[in-house]
Amino acid sequence: HEQGHVEFVALLPLTDPDAGKAAAERDGVLRLVVDHHVGSDRGDGDVLLWDVEACSSGALMYDLFRHGGVPMTQPAAEGIFVSIVSDTGW
Repeated sequence: HEQGHVEFVALLPLTDPDAGKAAAERDGVLRLVVDHHVGSDRGDGDVLLWDVEACSSGALMYDLFRHGGVPMTQPAAEGIFVSIVSDTGW
């Protein structure tokens, strides 16, 4: 990996504990669990971004992009939009 490069798989929401197993089998890949549901802090990932007061997991991902200064791709933006719409009923 390049210096400063982090490879990760974002799992949101992690309702199936087996969902991250394929990522866990790859060396050097962090499992980032992003969720807003109560109980998501059970330790299924390597890194947890969890806020039960967030309207959706997509909103948390949006904040991660915005505060992390990472450019958002079109597919990422579409996924975030779908997450927010489906969780809020908008």
